[in-house]
Amino acid sequence: MLWDDFERSWRMDLSVFTKKDTFDTGSGLGVNTLIHHGRVYVLADRYGIGRLMDVSLQKLHQALVKSKVPETNLNDIVAMVRFCYAELVPERLRRLVVHYISCNLETLWKIKEFQELVEDYGNLARALVGSMLLRLD
Repeated sequence: MLWDDFERSWRMDLSVFTKKDTFDTGSGLGVNTLIHHGRVYVLADRYGIGRLMDVSLQKLHQALVKSKVPETNLNDIVAMVRFCYAELVPERLRRLVVHYISCNLETLWKIKEFQELVEDYGNLARALVGSMLLRLD
């Protein structure tokens, strides 16, 4: 249920921004891919480039949807979470990442480094609990 909500709620129609059949995130998911899309989003936010913000957030969303936990390298996901909470990033980016990790919390919680992130960043813990409450509905 929460995963279906994650897939649907972040989807955007970007057909006006891209040529037909050119919006592909590729098959390779990794820390560079995730953080690249996150950094592009932060840059676009900093300079007020709305279209680029939409495209980069959508590419990050698609990369996360394509990733299969636990087959994905979970350290890449932990690195993305660290990027979102150790750096000054827009709240919308954090909400996307928290929504994703709340869908995969059982697997991610087994990683000591992820547990340390939750312990170190109170705002991550607060956002995660808020997102997890959606699972109770």
